[in-house]
Amino acid sequence: MSEVTVNTLKKTMILHLLKVRKLTLYGLLAVSVLLLPIIASAQNSVTFSVSPTIFDMTGTPGQTWRSTVRVINVNPFELSLYVTPANFEPKGEEGVPKFRPLTGDPAEENTLGKWIDLESEVIIGAEQTLEIPFTITLPTDATPGGHYAALMISTKPSEGDGATQVKTSQVISSLIFLKVTGDVSENSSIRSFRTSDYISGRPEATFELRIENKGNVHVQPQGEIKIYNMWSQERGVIPVNQKTLLGNVLPQSVRKFSFDWKGDWSLTDIGRYTAITTLAYGVDTRQFMTADTAFWVIPWKFLLLVLGTIGGFIALMTWAIKLYVRRVLALAGVAPALTMQPPVEPEKPATKTAQTIKGTKRKAQKMAAEIVAPIEVGILDLRSRLDRTKDLKAGVLVFITFVRTYWKFFIAVVALGLFIWAVVWFVSGALTPARDFEVTVEENGQSVTVTSDDLKKNEAALGTSTETTALDGVPITLVNRSGFDTALGATAQLLEREGYVIKDKSVEVGEPQDKTVIVYARKHEALALELSQLLDNALLSAFTENAVEDDEIVIYIGTDAENVE
Repeated sequence: MSEVTVNTLKKTMILHLLKVRKLTLYGLLAVSVLLLPIIASAQNSVTFSVSPTIFDMTGTPGQTWRSTVRVINVNPFELSLYVTPANFEPKGEEGVPKFRPLTGDPAEENTLGKWIDLESEVIIGAEQTLEIPFTITLPTDATPGGHYAALMISTKPSEGDGATQVKTSQVISSLIFLKVTGDVSENSSIRSFRTSDYISGRPEATFELRIENKGNVHVQPQGEIKIYNMWSQERGVIPVNQKTLLGNVLPQSVRKFSFDWKGDWSLTDIGRYTAITTLAYGVDTRQFMTADTAFWVIPWKFLLLVLGTIGGFIALMTWAIKLYVRRVLALAGVAPALTMQPPVEPEKPATKTAQTIKGTKRKAQKMAAEIVAPIEVGILDLRSRLDRTKDLKAGVLVFITFVRTYWKFFIAVVALGLFIWAVVWFVSGALTPARDFEVTVEENGQSVTVTSDDLKKNEAALGTSTETTALDGVPITLVNRSGFDTALGATAQLLEREGYVIKDKSVEVGEPQDKTVIVYARKHEALALELSQLLDNALLSAFTENAVEDDEIVIYIGTDAENVE
């Protein structure tokens, strides 16, 4: 190879390497440009949390209340936060607050946001927790009732150019519910309680519960929604606010709660369902709200199958009865054609004598004998055939021949047996005391799912006893809200007669309460059920904390107890 050729090859290789390096450099620059926003976004993301998210307090005019809100910075860099008070009010019926920042308007002087004093800017170190103190000073002329504000904790862009510069702004709030003592009115009612679909193909339903607060303080309704099938068997329990799962209803507003219920599918549970809600509210005086709604669970495909089966069974039984009647007539020596005689004018009834009665009995006995005659003839036929057999094999063949001879009769017997079995199976399945279910609670765009197993575990954790009886001596407090003086004494006498212990009796004056309601802690659920049955299925209201004392049951007597004996 000549020297010129070698030099040419060297130049070509050098140029190729330079091109490759250039392309690689361009590629790295392109990748850097694409990844740079992602890296910057990861560096600039901010995560922090606030605790508690809700303050619920009661104060008197002129009182000063101090507390702290805890902020946790989980970021690997220092964080500047800005804290400002703001008033809020309900926005729509979904429980979403509408915040109103303070503007300096003189009308804000009698609002909770104006009574809050705190630091407006704080700095939290990397991965540190800081407690921000604040003070609420109630003026001496503070308006009685509910006042509502929020501590708005937000991030804002800083002026630095470092890697930790925050380009986004987030806001997290801690809500404050304050009740100022004085002329306080707690007045709420259930405006509507319904299902989205009146007819469903499966045991599923979406419930909508709308509660109206007509008072001047917020209320937190607590209780349960119980779902029953058409046989009055429980098929679901939806807890309402028993663990602050839902929220408060602000004054002069309506709040809507949504629940999704899914029951355990069973063909035996088709039919009409009823959902009954019993809710209580009030701090000074417990008040109750009740409502019910109905819906149908009809699986069309299965229902058509069931109706077709029943129709086929009726047709088969009609055919079998006709054959049986013909057999009876044939054994009696009467031709079927001769039975179709024109109607005979009935004779005037004669005076019954002993001889007439005996003749009637003989006719009835003869008729009964004629009715069962085909069965007796069949049994005698089988017996005579078996008597002529010599061994087991021959006996089996004789029995098979006998079944073939009377196959219509055996088809009718088998069909009747299957129908009776189906009825027993259906009734026993429908009367099953409880089935598994699942409840989904919707609130502020978030879903919380509770299953029947979760509720059982919760009851076990709360110490619910299914063996509690009246002999355990749990004290009972009676509160008469019926408006009838005799209802309190009659109820007390009835319970004492059954061995229950009456701890206290009182009368509350006001608008009469329609239904008797039993308020109990979860641990006394079995005893509350006994009391409900004794008091003509009185309504039940279960609470987990701060509603009734652990060792007593409170019965609020309604007008339905007027005739208690």
